[in-house]
Amino acid sequence: MKRHLITYLILLTLCLPVHAAGLGEWTLFHAYNDLTRIVPASKAVYALSAGALFSYNAGDESLTEYNITNLLNDGEDITDICWNGQTQHLVIAYANGNIDLLDTRDNSVRNFSAIADEITTRSKTIKDILCHGSHAYIVMQYGVITLNTARQEFGDTYRFTTGSASFTGAWVENDSLFLEADRVLDTYGSTVIRGKLTDNLLDKSKWHGVDAGRAVQVKASIAKYRQARTVTEGSKDNLIADTYRNCHWGADKDGGLMKYAMTDDNAYTPQWQKGVKPDGPASNDFYTIKWENNRLYTLSRGWRTNIDSYEPGVIQVYNPDAGWSVFQTPAKEDIGIDFIATSDIAIDPRDTSHVMVGAKSGLYEFYAGRFVRRWSKANSPIKSFGSGTSETYQLVLGTIYDASGTLWALNAMVSDGLLKLTQPRTGGSAESESRWETFTHSQLQSTPIISNPVFDGRGRLWFINLDWGNTNFFSYDPAGNILTEYHPYYNQDGAGLYNQNDSFLRDINIDAEGNVWLCGTNGICYLPARETGTGTDVMTQYKVPRNDGTGLADYLLSTVDASCIIFDSAGRKYVGTQGSGIYVISADNNTEVQNYNTSNCNIISDNVYRLALDEKTGMLYCSTDRGLCAVRTDGITVPASLDKNNIRVYPNPVRPDYTGMITFEGLTVGADIKITTATGAIVHTGRSTSALYQWDGCDLSGNRCASGVYNVLLATEDGSEGCVAKVAMVK
Repeated sequence: MKRHLITYLILLTLCLPVHAAGLGEWTLFHAYNDLTRIVPASKAVYALSAGALFSYNAGDESLTEYNITNLLNDGEDITDICWNGQTQHLVIAYANGNIDLLDTRDNSVRNFSAIADEITTRSKTIKDILCHGSHAYIVMQYGVITLNTARQEFGDTYRFTTGSASFTGAWVENDSLFLEADRVLDTYGSTVIRGKLTDNLLDKSKWHGVDAGRAVQVKASIAKYRQARTVTEGSKDNLIADTYRNCHWGADKDGGLMKYAMTDDNAYTPQWQKGVKPDGPASNDFYTIKWENNRLYTLSRGWRTNIDSYEPGVIQVYNPDAGWSVFQTPAKEDIGIDFIATSDIAIDPRDTSHVMVGAKSGLYEFYAGRFVRRWSKANSPIKSFGSGTSETYQLVLGTIYDASGTLWALNAMVSDGLLKLTQPRTGGSAESESRWETFTHSQLQSTPIISNPVFDGRGRLWFINLDWGNTNFFSYDPAGNILTEYHPYYNQDGAGLYNQNDSFLRDINIDAEGNVWLCGTNGICYLPARETGTGTDVMTQYKVPRNDGTGLADYLLSTVDASCIIFDSAGRKYVGTQGSGIYVISADNNTEVQNYNTSNCNIISDNVYRLALDEKTGMLYCSTDRGLCAVRTDGITVPASLDKNNIRVYPNPVRPDYTGMITFEGLTVGADIKITTATGAIVHTGRSTSALYQWDGCDLSGNRCASGVYNVLLATEDGSEGCVAKVAMVK
């Protein structure tokens, strides 16, 4: 019997797919393009690039990324690293004052959060780190904190009254600790003070200023020590010596880690054609993101109501199977203006190589990642706001293609800002083959800041006005050339909603039922599908019952600053916020399925700009003020019916060392799940809320199920369809 079971398990394993990242696991997408620190250590070379840490192992030529998803304890930017060779520890300092201590012998990490957690008005910025003996001296604006890396504990803190001065560095020589300041410390009459390590340095009288000559020597020693790990990008003048490997390290022109060797004539020669760095995007600046054609299209930060952005325009595309690619940047000498502040992107449904990008200075056309042309007031109906002469402010904040391949563009802060562009099917066609149309409507004569276009199921185009105090949104019916204006001033109970001067909208989207959802500074609300076309000023705020016997309810997410909203095929809502992370709300709006924030998961920021969902894998991509990250969710496409050929169970078999959840994929929403033994005894029951369902492998009493093959009985919510799957447990 045992032999037959093993044979069955082998066959089952061969028949089922292998899945990678589990639900709830986060991925960070970081651009390692700005090396600032290189620290050669005994086992690897550690590099700090654009606020993130990676290492290069010369032995097996492997690259390792270190971040909050795998080892480190903080998602903030890393500002400094320092190597303690005596204790084999790497000191990692974050922008918020947090410190991680990486033991390179076993890759374990100990966190020291006392500086970051301190309630104080003093700066928490770590100015410099000196490793000497078994200690790391953490230089703060007000003094120095000692960290014993051998004992892995903080020691004494030496605080001083510095006035307008700030400490910037530390140095240990013989039996003395020297501290360097950026100006004369009035109490000591010098920019450098000295204390003997054998004295009680908590006593301020044990510290003394040094004379000018000694101060120069100490500052030179501190500068040399700092320079020994500081990188000048693309320069051979400041290479980092590596005594472990008898070579030098620096940065190539792309910010990669480059190895150098000294030749007989004392010159440094690069040892590789190209430096090494982890795979990633070219820039950490993300705002608009869209998932289309099995790719993530991303733009850098654009012009917004409260931010007049001058950020360089960067268009990046992520293909999970092929990695990152970057669009050509239009050259200033070709277009006569800087390519900055990209706002929206549209992909031609007839030819996905053909892409349009709205920006601060007009509309930019690309084909196969190459720049084709700029549409502006010189060759199109696009206008400049104000006097109408500005080249910079030709704000195209919205771009979208309809199903036929016609482009609609929103030219903000001008009259007649609703535009249509018809082009031949082939992207990159001649300018003369393009035909523009302008639509004049009285509601747009007040020059609203129109943005965020989206089509509904009836072919109507919806968009919002981003302006403060004039909060409104529109629907446009191309068939009848009818523009309808709405004001989300009040909710269904007559309470004020977006009627204040300091409130404004951030996003608009439409669910599968045709309800029009709005996000903004005063939370979320919606216009019911039955009321579209009415021009009403009354919106609906969903009331979540408290279920506490009072009969009372609370408005859904009314207190958050909501930046965006998207939906999955199960009808659930994903709401990005400013300051509160991401909320996942059930299809019936009554349940908060999840709130992803920095206190409970590895999202890199609670300030979320935009969301995009890949329903093939469940990856939810999030652009934030600190870059791009993603989490694997259960938001995959829900099948129309239960089909045993689409049901997947993983892992299967469940091996003895596996302690995670067992996942069933390919379910309909509301499917009944019963798991039974081979003899029919029920060990688990449940109901799916998406196409995925997870089981912990335990029976009804909470005990881990015994070895064997278990039946998974599945039925649709109405009982009209059903199928059976199997899962094998090995204990």
